[in-house]
Amino acid sequence: MYDQYRQQMSEKLNSLLKPEHQKVLCVGDSVPNIQKHLQDQGCEFVHVESLNPNWRDVSRDQPHLPLDLPQKHFDLLLVYHGLEQAIDPERLVLELRKYLQPEGQIYIVAYNVGHISTIINLLTEGWAYQDDGALRHNHVRYFSNESLRKLMDQVGFEFIDEVVYQIQQLPVLTRQLAQIMKNPYLSILSFIMIGRKLNSFPFIDFEDDSEKEAPAKAEKKVEAPKPVETGSETEPA
Repeated sequence: MYDQYRQQMSEKLNSLLKPEHQKVLCVGDSVPNIQKHLQDQGCEFVHVESLNPNWRDVSRDQPHLPLDLPQKHFDLLLVYHGLEQAIDPERLVLELRKYLQPEGQIYIVAYNVGHISTIINLLTEGWAYQDDGALRHNHVRYFSNESLRKLMDQVGFEFIDEVVYQIQQLPVLTRQLAQIMKNPYLSILSFIMIGRKLNSFPFIDFEDDSEKEAPAKAEKKVEAPKPVETGSETEPA
């Protein structure tokens, strides 16, 4: 199932790439088909793994990820099953967003922890790790549609759209569980979450690209109060 998934996901991502995505920064699993597709068109493709394989370790204790890359350079940040491997996925994306241009986009591809295969695994095997999927051996974080949207909001990306990878032919058990649980994501294996970089406080790109705190407010002289005359873009998903 997962070999087919990887192939079809690459095709789907290729179809979502836009002409303005000339410079792509990728973190997570390798995507050779997309890399070749972009490079054949003269686009730039950089895989974080090739520059610093310690990207998974970004955390509160190790907040920075040294990369020999110019800031505000890339048009697209492609996170391909990278969040699931990261100790602190929010901090990882915050660290990488500085390499995106002010109008840059993010594509996050992540497995759905609420997929039927995970639920059956929990019921029958007690959360046994697998070779691929949400319960892959090297995964330390797990995501639902809601938690992915929340993460994007926390790291300074405006949610634009989502694309789902759904298994078309559902087993009878899956259909029955979907009816009982009223879970619309039960048959969704993974999500592609699409977002746009925000450049408003507290997510501001400063001129020197360094992390700065909000400027302290100047002390104001306290004056007596004056009499006052009395008178009479995020759409829900």
